[in-house]
Amino acid sequence: MPGRYIFGLITSIFITALGGGAAFAAAPTVAWTPTGEKAETLEVSADFLEALRAQLENQAGELERLVAEVAELRERGPRTNAPRMGYDSGWVALAVGGRVTLDHNVGGDQSRYLVFFDLRGEEYGHTNLGVGTAYSGGAGYGMDYRELTTSQVDVVHQRADTWVAEFRLRIITY
Repeated sequence: MPGRYIFGLITSIFITALGGGAAFAAAPTVAWTPTGEKAETLEVSADFLEALRAQLENQAGELERLVAEVAELRERGPRTNAPRMGYDSGWVALAVGGRVTLDHNVGGDQSRYLVFFDLRGEEYGHTNLGVGTAYSGGAGYGMDYRELTTSQVDVVHQRADTWVAEFRLRIITY
């Protein structure tokens, strides 16, 4: 009976496309009707078969689109605008009054740099105390970085500073 609701396990359905149309056949199966009667075959209407064919075509199209998208992502590689560590100096000791030029060679667009400048000293440990330069009575205190380019950066330790002894400079690009 077309339109009959069959509940149970369908063991096989054969779908064959013929000349733009579709022919569908159902194999014998173990299934039960809503009233609990055993059904020997699965009967479906032509409308159901047409809807099933259309759904399968849509799913095949969606699968093709997803496969193409994955292939494009693999070819393109990782996102180029994802944050990444461009440079890490590690902890560098710099004498009071000293200046050092670091070759970081990050390249790219400096407006897309995030610079982290950490200090460490015996009295205060890992700190931001002394980041930058402060002047008092003509004496400079602190440590700072300056003259940042796409390949180098200078770090200066002021002459009167006693708070910090080491720095770590990291550049993250995005």
